[in-house]
Amino acid sequence: MQRQQGFSLIEIMVVVVILGILAALVVPKIISRPDDARLVKARQDVLAIQNALELYRLD
Repeated sequence: MQRQQGFSLIEIMVVVVILGILAALVVPKIISRPDDARLVKARQDVLAIQNALELYRLD
């Protein structure tokens, strides 16, 4: 009797569940990154404006 090659349905289901759990943990962190980047950019812009105003006052 030959043993068939390949994965069983149970093995495939376990892998799909594990991938789903990992995706559920990782995706929210990736989605919130653009918001963090916007905050950093806004802070840098405010500092640049402050520096420009200080230079303007010195003139």
